[in-house]
Amino acid sequence: MAKKSIYFVLSFFLFTCLACGDFQKAIEVPLPPHTSRLVAECYLEEGAGYRMLLTESTSYFAGATLPNVSNALVTITYKGKIDTLQYKPTALDTLQKIYNYTAKNKVVMDTINEYVLYVKDTKGRELKSKTRFKSAVKIDSITWNFSKKDNKAYLLVRFKDNPTQENYYRLVVHKSKLVSHAVADLTFSDRFFSGAGGVLTGYNFAEKDTLFVSLYHIDKPFFDFLDTTRDAARANGNPFALPSGVLSNIDGGTGIFASLVFDRKRIIITKK
Repeated sequence: MAKKSIYFVLSFFLFTCLACGDFQKAIEVPLPPHTSRLVAECYLEEGAGYRMLLTESTSYFAGATLPNVSNALVTITYKGKIDTLQYKPTALDTLQKIYNYTAKNKVVMDTINEYVLYVKDTKGRELKSKTRFKSAVKIDSITWNFSKKDNKAYLLVRFKDNPTQENYYRLVVHKSKLVSHAVADLTFSDRFFSGAGGVLTGYNFAEKDTLFVSLYHIDKPFFDFLDTTRDAARANGNPFALPSGVLSNIDGGTGIFASLVFDRKRIIITKK
């Protein structure tokens, strides 16, 4: 009798599932029209020329390519002097970025005076932002240990953090050469340490690997931009992830205008 009851329940469940197929209906959700906004990524590095990537946003269904904005007025003002960036696409740099507006004027590291970015395109759209340099934080030491399981090593990077202020950092590790995909790219604050800082990487390195370890001292807007762009990338295409907005320090559009202040060391992984 128990077997008959089980068969009846299974048969009813199967019939219900099959019947549901007749009631499936595609539902169209109307989306608001997309308004394109200017998107700027501009980084200042001591001794390098000005460089910026200027594009515009597209709708979710427009594809992966970003529209190029080639006829904009782009200026950077520093200590009252206005420099105009020209449209000239350039190759990748150590951040794996491409830029389409550049100027040869060398950037001066200045922790007091601000740099001001201004952009205006042929449609009348305007962007404004400002930034200044942080002071560099030196790497004190880099040590590593190997896992007995797969013979891979992790890094421990130590540095001195200023305990009197809130600080944000980015640790980037390249293997063999700087212009390559980063093996490790970590952003973090000094919330959990004060005075003596340290950060661990994963077990990503093998014996005889040549590594370039860069410790960036970044500001809060750059930290938020990096954090939220990664969240947005993870949420893209994932139906179970919550939508994630990108935090920006650009007025009139989105993106980032930031300085790159770092200490860098070259090491070769060896076994003790």
